[in-house]
Amino acid sequence: MQSRQENFLTTYHCPKKDVCNLINEDRLVQARQNREKLFPIIKTVILSGRQNFPFRGHRDDGPICLESPVSSEGNFKALLLFSVDAGDKVLEKHLNTASSRSTYVSKTIQNQIINCCKEEITEVILSRMSQAGLYSIIFDETTDSSNKAQVSLVLRYVRFGKEVQIREDFI
Repeated sequence: MQSRQENFLTTYHCPKKDVCNLINEDRLVQARQNREKLFPIIKTVILSGRQNFPFRGHRDDGPICLESPVSSEGNFKALLLFSVDAGDKVLEKHLNTASSRSTYVSKTIQNQIINCCKEEITEVILSRMSQAGLYSIIFDETTDSSNKAQVSLVLRYVRFGKEVQIREDFI
């Protein structure tokens, strides 16, 4: 049996044998694998937003069925199935092996990813605006068909670079 000093020296000379480092290494591997699983899901949310696709269909709750897809699952799930069909093996393995509670394709997760994208975009726009120095804030209100007031916020600013660019970004 090793003494405390010998354990210390062994750990000092070979830190990979330290329990904390072994646990952290496993944790790092798990985090990397989770990122690989989330990457196609996040890219699908971003694509849907850029193309102005509605996300959900009539039967969008519940698991994705890879064998016999339902036609009314919605654009988000249809795009994920398309990715699997196009050869995304990581996504396919994830959807086939994950429990129904950890597929990361629910409407709640979609909304969380959308909010993360919103925060990132807002941060970039505000950073550009603060660098510009010249800006204006435009508010507009309109009433929709259900008599509910809708307010829009547009930030207009000048970007100086190779050429002067006047930007208007909807927040």
